[in-house]
Parts: sequence; structure tokens; C-alpha cells
Amino acid sequence: MMPDERPADEVLRCGQAVHVFTEDRRWDYDGTIEEIQQGALALRLEANPMDYALSPDEGAKISCAMPGDGCAYRFHSGFRASSKLPDTIWYIEKPATVARVQQRAYVRVPLALPMRVKFAGAHGSRHNYHDTMLVDLSGGGLCFVSNHAASVPSVIRVRIPDLPGIGTLDADAVVIHCSTIETPGERPCWHIGASLILRHHQQNALVQCVCDLQRTYLQRGLRVPNMAHPAKPKA
Repeated sequence: MMPDERPADEVLRCGQAVHVFTEDRRWDYDGTIEEIQQGALALRLEANPMDYALSPDEGAKISCAMPGDGCAYRFHSGFRASSKLPDTIWYIEKPATVARVQQRAYVRVPLALPMRVKFAGAHGSRHNYHDTMLVDLSGGGLCFVSNHAASVPSVIRVRIPDLPGIGTLDADAVVIHCSTIETPGERPCWHIGASLILRHHQQNALVQCVCDLQRTYLQRGLRVPNMAHPAKPKA
């Protein structure tokens, strides 16, 4: 899937939620856009002061993801500077364009697999993975159950092991719904749906994976959700 490019000035605004990270995940923060300048963005980060004190090198590649209305936006930038504590503000290069990644109507297949999630939160909480259970998967998104609620919208990190033809899928996703599951006598849990933010090669691999899973379901005579099955002939 090739994302649409949009002018940054049409998308970026002060107060907008943003998730920033480096490729090696050494720095991985949630935050908001504090200020938009001619060639730079000021991002106020929800960062642990001990981690924040060690900033990336000038020019280091920074990836950014932002939840949108039924979609996600992402762009790459370069690190410029950071404020002095107690402020936790990064200054990065302002992009000319951002990529709009829209959730598509893919076939969903039920898939009960253990997975792990980093939820959005303050003061470095994204550095902790939580164990969850995958419910279903498509070429553009997933649903899972969790003992932790998720903000809508927010950017999370998902890690799904043992996918056919892929192995471990490690990607960001935008939460698009979160509903409580009634569990009498037990601690509450939530059903969470999210739209995946994937690179082109990841998208192709996941679509192929879901197609293979769909084929397996059909060969076993099982119904696949969100798919129009031919009516069975009457006896």
C-alpha cells in the first residue's frame, strides 16, 4: 500500500498528539506539537527526565506518527535540539509533506495468538510491553483483548509472533475503538481495534499472510468474517 502524501501545513497543528521514535527504539515517546515554526516543530514529550537527559545526536533520523480521523499520518524528520530540563521539548525539522495511511476494508480472519502491546501513556510507560491476546487480523488492522484500556485515538506498538510467512510482526497502530467486555466476578478487560501503520513490504507480506489464512479457513469449510460467502444449495 502506497500512502497518500499531504502538505504538512494542511495536517499539522498545535496541540496535536504525536508519537516519536528512533529506528532502534532507543527513544520512544508520546507527546504533542507545542509550536510550529517556519522550518521546525517543537514537540513536548511525555518523557522520563532520566531518559530525556540523553538526547539523540543532531541530525539523527526521527520517525513520527499521528492519529487522524479514521486514518494515521506519519513522516520522517531530523533531530535538531532539545530544551533543558524540567521542560521536555524536542526541536525537529518540519517536513514538507506527511503520509496519510487509511484503513482499508480487508477480509478479517479470526486468529487467537498471544501478542504484546505498548500502550500510550506518560513518563515512559510505552517502554513496558503488556501481554495480550489477538482476536482477529486483516491486511490493515487487528483486534485484541487486554486488561488495559487504550485511548481513542492513540498510537500503540504491537508485536505479534508466529504469523505464517512473516514470523514476528512489529509495527505501530492507531487505536480506533476500545470497548469494555463484561466479565462478572473478574477484573475488567477491553476489546480494542487498531489500524496498522505499515511499510510497503510489511503491507504486502501481511496481505499475503491473511490470504493464506483465509484459504485455509475456506478449505476447512469455515466462514470468514466480513466475507460474502456463496449460499449453500437447498436440499
